[in-house]
Amino acid sequence: MSEPYLYCELDISGFKYPALLSSLGCLFSAICSAIVFQIGLAKNEKADDVTLRLYLTKIMPIGFSLAATLVTGNQAYLYLSVSFIQVSPAGTLSCWAVLLLSLLIAVVLRRCNR
Repeated sequence: MSEPYLYCELDISGFKYPALLSSLGCLFSAICSAIVFQIGLAKNEKADDVTLRLYLTKIMPIGFSLAATLVTGNQAYLYLSVSFIQVSPAGTLSCWAVLLLSLLIAVVLRRCNR
């Protein structure tokens, strides 16, 4: 069962919390990492260096940006058709390939002109 299909089914059934569904993966990862640290399988040597100022200025903006990206990116699935969702990754890959090829040609031409 794919994520867009799951969103459509949950939307039809009256489920009003798709952001909660999207964040369950992050919640599971956080719980697993906390368990790993508590058991002692991993050690955090710099845990004492984290101050409130560092947390508010460095860590919180990253977490907020991740949460906003997760919610807005998954909300788009509610309004897009399945065919567009399937075609868009192929278009993105080809755009990156053309950009990379253009960059490589520019670098090679620049080296040859020296």
